[in-house]
Amino acid sequence: MMVLGAIALLTSCGSVTVPVLVVADSGERLQGTTTASISGGTFEVAGPLGGEKVTCRGDYNALDSSKTIAIPTTCSDGRTGMITATRDSSGMNGSGQVRLTDGTQGEFYFGNAGIAQIAAADRKPKSQTTFSLSAQNLPSADWLADQIDPYFRCGAETSAVLAVRLQDERPSDIAIAAAARCGSHRAEFLRNASSAYPQSMQAVITRTIDRNFRELAVATALTAREEFAEERARRNRQQSPTAPSIEREV
Repeated sequence: MMVLGAIALLTSCGSVTVPVLVVADSGERLQGTTTASISGGTFEVAGPLGGEKVTCRGDYNALDSSKTIAIPTTCSDGRTGMITATRDSSGMNGSGQVRLTDGTQGEFYFGNAGIAQIAAADRKPKSQTTFSLSAQNLPSADWLADQIDPYFRCGAETSAVLAVRLQDERPSDIAIAAAARCGSHRAEFLRNASSAYPQSMQAVITRTIDRNFRELAVATALTAREEFAEERARRNRQQSPTAPSIEREV
């Protein structure tokens, strides 16, 4: 389900995994993940559906740059269907609809949208059968993404600089250093999240954001080093003197 910017991550780090939540019209919810890689994309969710525990999965083209894609899905109880997923500009967040052949329908969320919806679902009283962020007066997934952006942007810029400057450091150590340098952005995000979301939701959000930050920093470090090596090689080729041609006398 990744596009554009996410494709750059795939080419450098190999794969990207984000959370997924499916909420059926009945109120039942299935949680899981979607993983995109150069070789393809997969998603898998598990949970109650129609009163029974099921697992549903599907495959898709992770390099498809279309904003909206259709994903065939098959469930462990034999039901099949189609998911229509619409992605934002990053390709790592979005939502869509699920329709199974037996008439079951629901909503599909992934990335930041999945994080917010999973957290909101955890907060929902068992007696409620409807599911809505706005109904609970919670900020939207777009608001959450906007709050996270400075932290992630700092992480990408810092890890790129450190990766080139500290060539002998492992990408994982670069990610740790970037997290330390971007700590003020993380702290600000956590302050905003703590005032917008209940305590029960904050642990889920924080764990997922920190994991995604590490993945982004590592991927950016690898890409920065590759680009630096290519640029250095290009300059060396330009500076190398061209061997003079020797014409033979006939």
